[in-house]
Amino acid sequence: MLRSKTTSSTKTRKLHERGENIFETIPPADLNTLFNECHNLIWKKEKLSPTDAFYEFCKFVFIKIREDKKRQSLDTDVPRNEIPLTLEWLKSSEKTLNHPVRDILFRTLRDELEDSIKKGQKRIFDPREKLRLGASTCKELIIRFESINLSAMDEDLNGRMFERFLNQEVRGKELGQYFTPRSVVDFMTRIHYTHVI
Repeated sequence: MLRSKTTSSTKTRKLHERGENIFETIPPADLNTLFNECHNLIWKKEKLSPTDAFYEFCKFVFIKIREDKKRQSLDTDVPRNEIPLTLEWLKSSEKTLNHPVRDILFRTLRDELEDSIKKGQKRIFDPREKLRLGASTCKELIIRFESINLSAMDEDLNGRMFERFLNQEVRGKELGQYFTPRSVVDFMTRIHYTHVI
C-alpha cells in the first residue's frame, strides 16, 4: 500500500516496520530537524567543512526530489527494489555497483541537467561534478529519507526550509557569510516598490 500524507515520524517507523510502503510529507519543523541531523552526519562522517557538507547534502536532496517526482506516478504494486532511494533498491543495486547513488542517480541527474543547458537552461553542476558522499553516508541518508516525499512540498516551503537551515547551520563569522533576515528583505522590497510606482 502506498501512503501519501503527513504523519509523525514515530508513526511512520511503525508502519514501515509492518512492511507498508510509506511515502509522505512531514511537518516543516520535523523536516528542519531532519535536515540539521543529516547535515551534521555528513559534516562529521565525511570530514567536510560546514559549507562543503551543505553542498553535498544539497546534491542528495536534489536527487531525492527528482526521484520522488517519479515515484509519485508509480503504481502501488511496484516492488521496493525497483524504487530508487529505498533500502531494497540500494541492496539490489549494490550487487553490481559499490555506490549506486553516485554512479547511477547522481551521474544521470548531472548528465540530464547538462543536456538541458544545451536547451538554454542555466548550469547547476559542473559537467565533471561528482557526489563526494561515501556509499555508507548515502545509505544512512536513504534510511532517514526513504519514506519522505520531498517533491510534494510546496516550493516556497522548500525555499524557506533551506533558508532557515542555512541560517542555522552554515552561516557564521568564520565563514564570512551573513544572511539578511526575511523580514528585512520584505521591508526593503516594499520600500523599493513604493518609490518605483
